[in-house]
Amino acid sequence: YSARSIDGTLIQVGDRLLIVGPSLAAGGALTEPTVESGVTLADGTVWTVKRVEALKPAGTAIAYRLQLRR
Repeated sequence: YSARSIDGTLIQVGDRLLIVGPSLAAGGALTEPTVESGVTLADGTVWTVKRVEALKPAGTAIAYRLQLRR
């Protein structure tokens, strides 16, 4: 997040924004992420989902914006 987006309440210092597509690398559909679920990044760090926004311009999810916190 940019410095001006950090309000100390909803978005805190250290939070990350992750945008993911609706499909898994193996070809299956991604289950919609949920708040408080865990996400493990490629470097092995585990983050907690604090907010999920589904991007659905025509009613079908094409991506998810996730706010992550350690």
